[in-house]
Amino acid sequence: MKKRVTLLFAMFAALVTTASAQISVSPLTIAQDGNAELTVNLKNDEVVKGIQFTLTLPKGVTVPGSDTGITYSDGNTQTTYTPSNSVKVELTSRTKGWWVLGNKISESDEGNVYKFVLIDPSVKGLAAGNGEIMKISFKAAENVDLAEIKNGIALSDIHESVVNEGSNNDVAQADVSTDLTVAEFIKGDVNNNGKIDIDDPVCVLN
Repeated sequence: MKKRVTLLFAMFAALVTTASAQISVSPLTIAQDGNAELTVNLKNDEVVKGIQFTLTLPKGVTVPGSDTGITYSDGNTQTTYTPSNSVKVELTSRTKGWWVLGNKISESDEGNVYKFVLIDPSVKGLAAGNGEIMKISFKAAENVDLAEIKNGIALSDIHESVVNEGSNNDVAQADVSTDLTVAEFIKGDVNNNGKIDIDDPVCVLN
């Protein structure tokens, strides 16, 4: 009897298991009057077709604007989509072909708030996996305070559109926050672009 109860419980648990999708970000350092890129990661057990979240940054740190738009493939058609008030982001290989819309929705002494929406215009969606989905460019003001700002980067109102058993389900996620360190400069970042790469020694040689 005990074995039957255990087996039934295991079968019930399998039936009520819900799909999971989890956005995450890592701590970031940015220099005064410098640039940096925030990498957004997604771990998903099911297919994801859409993502939205609100990004809050401390005063003096912003997401620069962009006129580039997003180029995506839809069958044999190449289409460029340029959203109004778009902000500078870069999609990764996981989200290649997706649309991304980012808008600054408010600005105050508490910080700058942005809204991001990512949509897959195709029908297949993002397969289960774990890795980078986008990079968001940051710009720090010349006079931004030199300090480690606790919870300086905050993601809230996070939702993923997840395909589970053939139907789309809205999965809400708890808020995510991480530290943002503002430094006078970043050692090794000669060209002040927020990262250390091959361009830095080339800049030194020049």
